[in-house]
Amino acid sequence: KGQMRFEPNVNVAIVHADGEARTPIAEIKNLNSFRSVRSAIAYEVDRQVAAWKADPGYTLSAHGKMNFGWDDARGMTEFQRGKEEAHDYRYFPDPDLVPVTLDDAAIDRIRGELGELPLQRQARLKSSLGLSDSDAATLTADRASSELLEAAIAAGGDSRTLAKQFISFWSAQANARSTTIAGLGVSAARLAELATLTANGTISATAAAQIAERMLDSDDAPAAIAAAAGLLQVRDESATLAWIDQAFAANAQAVADARGNPKKRQAAAGFLRGQVMKLSGGKADPRLVGELIERKLGE
Repeated sequence: KGQMRFEPNVNVAIVHADGEARTPIAEIKNLNSFRSVRSAIAYEVDRQVAAWKADPGYTLSAHGKMNFGWDDARGMTEFQRGKEEAHDYRYFPDPDLVPVTLDDAAIDRIRGELGELPLQRQARLKSSLGLSDSDAATLTADRASSELLEAAIAAGGDSRTLAKQFISFWSAQANARSTTIAGLGVSAARLAELATLTANGTISATAAAQIAERMLDSDDAPAAIAAAAGLLQVRDESATLAWIDQAFAANAQAVADARGNPKKRQAAAGFLRGQVMKLSGGKADPRLVGELIERKLGE
């Protein structure tokens, strides 16, 4: 709509043999594009450095703050006027606002009471859990929910699995109820147990999402919910081999491709894994299925 306006304030700290000099502040008025902002700032930095080199008295203390316009056609700033000081606006102290002085001890005490700030927690989780910027931002968007994640990790839940589950189905459940993950009311211990069951292969990631939804309406332990719903993964090798035998018998061409065609092996093996999972009703352990299929294909 042409309503975007920027007014960057630019000055330069120049370190020299005798110390440091700061150039006057240039407020560049009414820029209306990112390109003009970038160009104006770059030009003004160079102009101020050149002005100081020509006259070391060209400093903030001597000249204060000034207004400049930007000539886009010529690619340069133009001086407009000196910036008004407080007395030019006829400002005066508010008699109802008493002066407030904070000593270093008070500042340090307040800083200590703040705790870990969102960006600090975001950086820590990104580093410790190997998260992307967007995932780390999602996990720290709500303080109570990020603290719940930390509590679930402290309760013994697999940290990476917990992070994935918070980002995926727990966030979805919270959004569906117009609340936060902490607002769902699931304890850290139950969150940790669900993550542990997923990480150790007792349940699949798909089953975990189904169990999570049921946890919102039940106080039962995740393992009990999984057992009652028939969502525990079957990790018995003999039962898994029986499903694999059925899948191989019903899909001879896929077996032939996996054994005799290197170009089709990966796709064919993946197809066979899918058939085994289908035959098991999703209960087979995918990792065990993959291992046993590879073993059988090599026979």
